[in-house]
Amino acid sequence: MWKTCYNRFGEIIDGGWIHLSEAVRREHQPIIQVEMLEPDLTRKGKFILSTALGAKAGSDEFANVLSDGSIDVDYDRGTRRTAELTILNPTAEFTPSTEGYATDGDWNGLLYINRVVRIWRGVNTQHGEIYVPVGTFMVDGAEVILEENMSIVNLTLSDFWKKLTKSFFGANKKYAKDTYKNAIIKDILDSAGIPRSGKYAAAIDRLGTRSDANKKIGKTIKFQRGDSRGEVLKNLAKDWNIDMYFDPMGVFR
Repeated sequence: MWKTCYNRFGEIIDGGWIHLSEAVRREHQPIIQVEMLEPDLTRKGKFILSTALGAKAGSDEFANVLSDGSIDVDYDRGTRRTAELTILNPTAEFTPSTEGYATDGDWNGLLYINRVVRIWRGVNTQHGEIYVPVGTFMVDGAEVILEENMSIVNLTLSDFWKKLTKSFFGANKKYAKDTYKNAIIKDILDSAGIPRSGKYAAAIDRLGTRSDANKKIGKTIKFQRGDSRGEVLKNLAKDWNIDMYFDPMGVFR
């Protein structure tokens, strides 16, 4: 169970889980926050808020524009978390577009394909706003719907397993018998651009409860050029009985 709690700016709150647990046992109204991130998960500082606080949004915040949304978690998929969001778009801030709509222009819309966002859910307590992350996603699709006097954007999102799914072996690959399973996992992650150092480094299970023999593959395994690294890793996870996924903060585990 995820028990680390944060304030609006992603800072860990000491004792936050206790305060959050107390708050949700009483009548409360949830707060939803969607944070836009850089590709390496560093904070960009722009937020989309659905807040019960009635406070005015800051210069990098858009309040009361989240219309609807859902998150689906399926432990049988490689892409464990998917989401959908509906955002009101009154002044076209969220319309995917380029400067002057030029084909080679810079992006000036706030949301576009593969934009990284993190969704937080929280409550307002006597100790302030307390949040937990419910998922870090990449935008799969952004559909702008125009109706009379209204514009909305429907987003579909997938967690970071998408990076693995969209990464393919560029040549035939084989791993010899007695190669450590974690060495194979690390090689696949490196090839797909999943970080193994820094704040959001992959936290790979060291398989400490297994014998040394059970940490290695018992026969040579081969993969073909064009195979999806996501599908390969999903199948290896099943064969090796290792739980592999991206957690709500976007960290591979």
